[in-house]
Amino acid sequence: MKKRMFYLIVAWLAAIQAYAQPATLNASGGTYTTATAAFDWSVGEMTLVNTATAPSIIITQGILQPLESSSGVNDVSVKNKLKLYPNPASTMVHLDYDAGANQSLSYKLTDITGQLIAEKNIDLNSGNNSVQIDVSALASAAYMLTVIIKDKTATLITSSYKIQKL
Repeated sequence: MKKRMFYLIVAWLAAIQAYAQPATLNASGGTYTTATAAFDWSVGEMTLVNTATAPSIIITQGILQPLESSSGVNDVSVKNKLKLYPNPASTMVHLDYDAGANQSLSYKLTDITGQLIAEKNIDLNSGNNSVQIDVSALASAAYMLTVIIKDKTATLITSSYKIQKL
């Protein structure tokens, strides 16, 4: 019962916070106004809110749905080869990928304002690859990690993740 009450209070506080500060970051969007109503829309919207934490749970209001860019490759099995863990993290974030021949991985880690924190380009070996990203020196906050995997002819994966640093 205590957990349920805790979740309800956190959700209620998050709703009040979002109502009081409706600032958002958008990849793109617009507004359409009629005589009787106005409609706002966006792609990749991320509401700027605080993250509530407790020893066993992290709650962030808002959600980011990455807009996947089309590369002409529509192979779900390629996407299933990329794994990111642990999230949330306190010291290291691991990216595991089962690569084919002549593939490369690049990533960019940015803070919530878009400031570049780290970036790296890596030539992958054929087979299992593991990339470690050290987040131990970063402040406890939310960060965005964009990962791009390419071969010689096309971009195979472009994906963004919200990383929570503890």
